[in-house]
Amino acid sequence: MIAHTSSFRASSSPRQPTHATGRQASGGLLPPGSLVVVTGATGLVGNNVVRLLHADGYRVRALVRPRGTGVDRSLADLPIEILEGSLRDDQFLERGCEAASLVVHAAAMVHIGRRHGDEMWRSNVDGSRRVARAAREAAAKLVHVSSVDAIGLRADGQPADEETPPGGLHECPYVTTKREAEAAVLAEVERGLDAVIVNPVYMLGPWDWKPSSGRMLLEVASGKGTFAPRLKRLR
Repeated sequence: MIAHTSSFRASSSPRQPTHATGRQASGGLLPPGSLVVVTGATGLVGNNVVRLLHADGYRVRALVRPRGTGVDRSLADLPIEILEGSLRDDQFLERGCEAASLVVHAAAMVHIGRRHGDEMWRSNVDGSRRVARAAREAAAKLVHVSSVDAIGLRADGQPADEETPPGGLHECPYVTTKREAEAAVLAEVERGLDAVIVNPVYMLGPWDWKPSSGRMLLEVASGKGTFAPRLKRLR
C-alpha cells in the first residue's frame, strides 16, 4: 500500500509525533497468536491490515456490517473470525472486543461534501466513541485510524503535523467528524485507554474492493479521468 502515515502515542500529555510502518502496529508489541480485532475490515485500510496480521501469525476477528443479500469477496477464504453488527450496538462491540489484545478501528464513512453530516457523525464520532470505550473496558490497546484531514494546514506552507492547529481546510462534515472522533478517543485515553491515533494521507493499494481511492486510477485507465492535480516538485 502506498501511503504516508504519521502516528502518536495518545495521552493526556502533549502529543509526541513518531513515524511507523504498518507492521510496527503489531510486530514486536504483541505476542504471537494474540487476538486483534479490526473494524472496517472490508475497506482498503482494514482489509490490508487483516491480511498483514494474519500473515504475521495473529488471530484476527473482523467486525463488519451485515452483508445483506450481496456477495462479499473481501474476506472470502481468510481463516479469520467474522462478526456482523453495528457500531451503534454496544453489546455487539463488547462481544467483538472480548479477549482482544489490540483493536484496530478503521471503520468510517467517507464523503467529501456538505451532505450526510448526521450519518457521518453517527458513524465517525459516535461509532469511534463506542469502539474506544469497548476497547478500554476489554483492556485492549487501540489503534484509531483517523485522517490527515483531522489536522490543520500551516499558513507558512511548511509541512503540517499532529501539532498543527485546525484550520486551512474546507470544513466539510468529513473533516469535522474525523477531528471530533479523535477527541472522543482522547477522552477515553483520559479514562485509561492505551491508544495510538494515525493520520494517513491519500492511500492507494491492493485489496481495494469497492473501490475507494483506487477509483481514480480506474477512471484514468478508462479515459474518464482527464484531470489530475499539478504537484510541486520536491527539492
